[in-house]
Amino acid sequence: MPWFFASPLFLLAFSIIYGILFMVFVIFDYEAYRHHPDSQSYTRLKYTKNQALGFSGLFCFCVGYAWLIITVTR
Repeated sequence: MPWFFASPLFLLAFSIIYGILFMVFVIFDYEAYRHHPDSQSYTRLKYTKNQALGFSGLFCFCVGYAWLIITVTR
């Protein structure tokens, strides 16, 4: 595999990591809050962390995939 495929594949790998972390923290933070609202609070920090992980995963996937398409079609 040529070396210039490394950067877009690195972004695609990060999109997988961010996506998995997003799913894990949504389950731990939001779902735990929904099932036990009196024991835990869904704070602004937890909300922004979940949103940042979700949008970072989406951003890395879109940019990495577009970059990979441009690299392959040159």
